[in-house]
Amino acid sequence: MILHVTTELEPLRCEGELAKWVKGVVEKRGGKILLLGADGRYELDGIEVVGAGATPNIPTSDVVERAFLKLFASLAEVPYRLDPREIDSIEGHEWQGALVAYLLALRLRKPFVYSVYTTEAERQGSGVVAESIKSIEAFLAREADFVMARRKGALKSLREQYGISREKLFSDPSGNEASTPERSELKILQVSWEYPPHLIGGLGRAVTHISAGLAKLASVYVLTIGLPGRVVDEHRDNLHILRVDPFTLKSTGFVSWVYCFNFLMVAKALSSNLRPHIIHSHDWLTAPASIVLKHLLKTPLIITMHATEYGRSRGSILTPMQRQIHYWEWRACYESWRVIVCSESMKHEVIKAFSLPADKLLILPNGVKLSELDSHTPLRGERDRYALPWEKIVLFAGRHVYDKGVDVLIEAARIILSRRRDVKFVIAGDGPMRFHLMWLASVYGLGEKILFTGRLSDEELYRAYKLADVVVIPSRYEPFGIVALEAMASGKPVVASRVGGLSEVVVDGETGILVPPGDPEALAQAIETLLYDPVLAKKMGATGRRRVEELYRWDKVVRFLEKIYRRVHEEYSVSSWLTLFDSVSASN
Repeated sequence: MILHVTTELEPLRCEGELAKWVKGVVEKRGGKILLLGADGRYELDGIEVVGAGATPNIPTSDVVERAFLKLFASLAEVPYRLDPREIDSIEGHEWQGALVAYLLALRLRKPFVYSVYTTEAERQGSGVVAESIKSIEAFLAREADFVMARRKGALKSLREQYGISREKLFSDPSGNEASTPERSELKILQVSWEYPPHLIGGLGRAVTHISAGLAKLASVYVLTIGLPGRVVDEHRDNLHILRVDPFTLKSTGFVSWVYCFNFLMVAKALSSNLRPHIIHSHDWLTAPASIVLKHLLKTPLIITMHATEYGRSRGSILTPMQRQIHYWEWRACYESWRVIVCSESMKHEVIKAFSLPADKLLILPNGVKLSELDSHTPLRGERDRYALPWEKIVLFAGRHVYDKGVDVLIEAARIILSRRRDVKFVIAGDGPMRFHLMWLASVYGLGEKILFTGRLSDEELYRAYKLADVVVIPSRYEPFGIVALEAMASGKPVVASRVGGLSEVVVDGETGILVPPGDPEALAQAIETLLYDPVLAKKMGATGRRRVEELYRWDKVVRFLEKIYRRVHEEYSVSSWLTLFDSVSASN
């Protein structure tokens, strides 16, 4: 009899795909299951399941610490819960289950099988936690009597990344990907007004990373706008970028310009004969086109609300432009099958602004591609571009608009520089307030101590994070705060306003310091605390890095998003959504 050791099992403990995979393997091969992190005994379709005991509720810093805590707690209980006399071999599912299975196999002198569905190398993880997991996976693969690759991707990774020999390595006998029913490939249409080379803020970067990650799991089409002279479609494997020229039609103002390119987007999608399974729109700027395509193609719509006019205006919707924006935000939320927001704060804001039922909303945070950020290290002499050798660097990066609170930072700089002169404030980015902010710094006599860099490329910004001593985000309104993630991923402490998503991303006193918005005195004091205590600053930076590795990686975000798409598609498939166009579709 095979003893299967796992941390997940459908339907008892479900955290991801592993629960379903393990159930499929056990149903096919038979045996008994040792379920880690669970108490009690169960019978699952004739299969005996033994809980190895609950994991102690002790705070841990990362998934590796948690896995070993679970291992030690389980192995102390197993001798009192499991009769080994019928066990012929022990199979550990994924690295957490395999850690326990390996030690049990040594104790009972039974063959050890390492069952692999995916690897950290395949997921392209990076950083301290990822490297630890890779080393564990490599160790288990070396020590196992047999390594069973449940997916083709895992088989390739074990051979090429971990160097496991063909003699030890076997593929899943069923020939399927991970012993689950074959899943049809999804076709996803992302509709966004931001996408490289047209980038304004965090929205465009989020869509870029999501689309690239999804292209490994589905066919992805991005419907977007181009820049003058750069309106060219792109096709790279499963990623297809469809661009329209937003200046084809003359507009009367900003809103009519948005309407014009939305019209062109609908025409582009229809002429391209797109038939997606899901339409995913981003913010109000593509809501008109997305809603029209939803009904013309009879395709479920998902909207991600990156921000709201209600939040930006503090609930004051007065001007014609504000009213139109607010209308399209409400209409997109109303029309959507699901509404995605990036933080708990945004969830409450959207519910309040549009009177949505809470169960229609899903929280999906933004992420960081650690491998991309880690690949950029400061160039020789680059620090001299920003500050003198003896100056500390306080960095801000973002749009120069009222909501970002750059004026509050300049007021705080005035306070700090009245007490010490060894600080340089580097303000990266651009926006309508830039010249006012430069004038303000000049009036205060801070011209030589505040450097306005203008917009930095992603590569320049990633290097600038690593040169900074403190990264400051003094926003008055911030739905999420991707700059905070990037700074934490760079190992830097963050001083941020206690608003919106920032108060969820930054852990006060652990990864940075939170201050009241619009309070230059509090902002100055927090910055000085970190400048005076470099040991504390370094500790906060390291803790922030671990937090990003564990919670805010784009690969994790994308995998969860794909599950959302599949669930919505399944719900749509059994719905009774009928239109008069159905007869046309049938005849075609």
